[in-house]
Amino acid sequence: MAQPSSNGPLWPRALLAAAVLGLLGWALLSVERSPSVERPRAEATRAPARRGTVTRAQSAAPDAAPALAASDGASAERGGAQPLALTGATAPPASTAEPVPRPRADEAARQLEENAQLAQMQVERYCEEAQALSSEAFPSAEGPRTKDAWAYMSVRIDWEGAERPPGLLRLAGPLRQRLREYGAQWPTRIRDYDLQGLDFTWMGDLHAFDHWDVLRVLRAEDPSGMSALTASIPNFTELMSWTKLRLGRALAVGDFAAASADVRQLAFLLRTTGLVVADMIAYRILLHEREAHAAAVAAGVDLAGWTPIAAEDLDRYRRVARSGLQFQLPGVPEQTRARAAACAAPVGKCSALYEGVGAHRAYGHLSAVDTSAAMAALAARSGCDARMIEWLGNTRQLSAEEMLEASPPQQNPLHLLTPDGGG
Repeated sequence: MAQPSSNGPLWPRALLAAAVLGLLGWALLSVERSPSVERPRAEATRAPARRGTVTRAQSAAPDAAPALAASDGASAERGGAQPLALTGATAPPASTAEPVPRPRADEAARQLEENAQLAQMQVERYCEEAQALSSEAFPSAEGPRTKDAWAYMSVRIDWEGAERPPGLLRLAGPLRQRLREYGAQWPTRIRDYDLQGLDFTWMGDLHAFDHWDVLRVLRAEDPSGMSALTASIPNFTELMSWTKLRLGRALAVGDFAAASADVRQLAFLLRTTGLVVADMIAYRILLHEREAHAAAVAAGVDLAGWTPIAAEDLDRYRRVARSGLQFQLPGVPEQTRARAAACAAPVGKCSALYEGVGAHRAYGHLSAVDTSAAMAALAARSGCDARMIEWLGNTRQLSAEEMLEASPPQQNPLHLLTPDGGG
């Protein structure tokens, strides 16, 4: 995903990304590989479905992306008059969408069928990767939820497609531009003048929270007229720039342990949002920590007390978090879908399930195989936020044209699970 301008979010009101998650997921792939993360959303998740189906690839998510929404993710949209059944696996509501031109409808069905086939082939590999993920490096994102960072962070971060004042963390244009120009050499190029006037207290304050419920804003909206392409979600990309600056400060003053703790807590909270795009940005943030550590090692700095997450674990997290939502898209067999959800615990299953619910609502009617009942049943027994699942189940359907437009021609994220990593 190409990075968007610092002021203009790529996704028009992205929070609803849940349903277009599958779409967004593909977009996220490009971001995740992009060295630049200043404005990941444009890089990775904006291009895709601007958030549609839980695949919103805010890019930041250099890999990031999401359907239900987010994060964590990811999307929501199937729109229609009746809500998606949350229990009992009843028949899905009748489609209210206009007749779709056959060629476009056939293309949409083909994409979903190909994803379903690949999901069946890769589900055991996905489980192996998820279960091998270090719980120390990636603690469960589905633990206690008693201290929400929402009120603290909602005024500090920018929002995609929403009429809100700039977030308190928005950096000055010239500084953002310099960070982009620093490229991969940012750890050694950040200078005192880049850090001048910046207050990193907010990062330390994040240790008081155990989750970040960004989707509460979405749940307050009437879902009937919303889709994965119009929901508004936070633009997390600025957090990547702050991460670079915090680590740059650590290289200057030597508070490596404190900086590492701050960065990892931020990444953890992003993983609790339920948005795949936030999952991908968390990955990018932790990758920045490794980059800063490598620069310090090369400079001969004493790094006692600072050990970054192993490259192998970090890359494994990227593959699992990025590909998980594909198992929940329309058309995937029930057994495969349930197997993937059961294996997702180390990373967190809710982002992918939200994306799946959103995707079924948004374009499940375009699949040659109706898997709505199985998706609804799985979501109902998942333990994930029932309010979010219900909200997603009441969003509007997308046409084949909208679905395909939101899904850029990129490699399916499930290829990340192949031996060569999809390379």
